[in-house]
Amino acid sequence: MLSDAKLPDSYWLEALNYTALLHNISPTATLSMMPAEAYSSMKPDILQLHVFGYMAHIHVFGYMAHIHVPEHLRTKLAAHSLPCTFLGFAPHRSAFCLMHCPTCKFLESHDVVFDEGGPTPCHKRIILKPDDTSPVNIGNTTPIIPTSVTPDAPTSSRPKHATHPPIPDNDPRYDVSSYGHCANVTHINPLEPKTYAQAMASPDVLKWLTACKEEMCMWKDMDIYNIVPCPKGHKVIGSKWVFCFCIKQGPDRSILKHKARIVAQGFTQVEGINFNQTFAPVAKFSSLRTIFTLATEHDLEVHQMDIKVAYLNANLKEEIYMEVPLGFDILEGHTLRLKKGIYGTRQGGHIWYIDFSSTLSELGYVHTEADHAVFICKSSSFPNIITTYVDDMGLISESLEHINRDKEALRRHY
Repeated sequence: MLSDAKLPDSYWLEALNYTALLHNISPTATLSMMPAEAYSSMKPDILQLHVFGYMAHIHVFGYMAHIHVPEHLRTKLAAHSLPCTFLGFAPHRSAFCLMHCPTCKFLESHDVVFDEGGPTPCHKRIILKPDDTSPVNIGNTTPIIPTSVTPDAPTSSRPKHATHPPIPDNDPRYDVSSYGHCANVTHINPLEPKTYAQAMASPDVLKWLTACKEEMCMWKDMDIYNIVPCPKGHKVIGSKWVFCFCIKQGPDRSILKHKARIVAQGFTQVEGINFNQTFAPVAKFSSLRTIFTLATEHDLEVHQMDIKVAYLNANLKEEIYMEVPLGFDILEGHTLRLKKGIYGTRQGGHIWYIDFSSTLSELGYVHTEADHAVFICKSSSFPNIITTYVDDMGLISESLEHINRDKEALRRHY
């Protein structure tokens, strides 16, 4: 194929993909049908096939076949079309894959005129409709449109690394723990409860019930909600118990704690009505690497801490009503009006960042302009630094006394 098309060996992948296509749409004695038809239960359209390497032009302009170049990308006397070589079909959309001969660049188009060859000129125009199903997959070769071509298709470069299928959940490599040995213990039952009803019907019902009660008591102690009659004309978002129920395990996979959490079904919120801003910055990895390099060079103290149930500390400005979660003893016809940005709300991370930034400002910290999740407090010699990543933070300082002072201040506030 490469020899007939007068193409170099570097196009072996395109030739191989097109050969695989021809094989998949050729009847076999074993199946008594095309392999592609047996796979998809649909008979492929072979009218779109053409000889590999044939000359082709895109987008008819007059009698000749062309790919139209916009006026703002060419001069008045420049060519209005580009000659191409047919290489196959685009992998992710209904389009032909071709190569622009002079520049050896790849491009895609659904409107192509093919030079069918022969003693007399013979051209055939084929237009693939958007809902047509391309009968091929040319693998990982995603064409590149030249800068002088109308960008009617998304572009990307060829991948530099081969893709691999995802590793299944039961792969033996997952049995190696972070403690450096293979965990030769019985696996935990993967059927963790997914709903409140499943948790209450499981053998560990008492432990799950205790975890649920702890969550409900924490909500009450932190003044998360008010009980109000169901509002008229207001959207009530859903609620759910998360029964990943975070089973926390020790090094030997023994269960240390059964944990339950109530989350809001934030996907039912409406932008502009019960949420606006959602962005919450986190420390950039480049910032963290720089800070740790400075800590190593100047022999600084580095501590880490996290805020328990961080989102539940931030006050909501919007009026949000949520369905009563299962297990709450609340009269029918009533709902919860949220006062804090619980997990699952669209603006939860945003208002938590604002609340935490305000707290650090009271302690004398200001965020850097390069990274709004890195806060600095000037001191006599080296500045004190606090980095934030949602509810996890790092404290860096020359003095352990300063770190302990900041920890105590944050502990009193949260």
